[in-house]
Amino acid sequence: MQQSNNQYENFLDPSKQQRRYWANTPLILIKDRVTPHHDLLVNMATTTKKHADLMSEPLGRKRSDALPGIGNVLGERLVTNGFEKASMVVGQYMVLGKDEVRFNRWLHNTSGANNKQQYDCHKAIKEWTDSYM
Repeated sequence: MQQSNNQYENFLDPSKQQRRYWANTPLILIKDRVTPHHDLLVNMATTTKKHADLMSEPLGRKRSDALPGIGNVLGERLVTNGFEKASMVVGQYMVLGKDEVRFNRWLHNTSGANNKQQYDCHKAIKEWTDSYM
């Protein structure tokens, strides 16, 4: 019984070396909590301004480069291939049966989007179709 209390004491009262580590680690605010682990930010899914703008309203006349992951260059490539509006890209997503793999392959073949751009675009379109359709 005495040994298990020591384990908790070590947990509650860290050594000087542990305190020095925590003191030298920058703290990061993540959704109302503070963490010293900056590596958590690498794996967290973040919502970009483009994503928030897309989700805030119907597509309307938004250009294809208004989609997250699609910048000016990829937007121009989509326009060249006949996809001027974001609604046309969403329509293609629907034609492909809302299948992530097929949509990502199509986006790569049509515009040359890399994996990150494909992921961002698919995530936003999926969320938009789940919300509005």
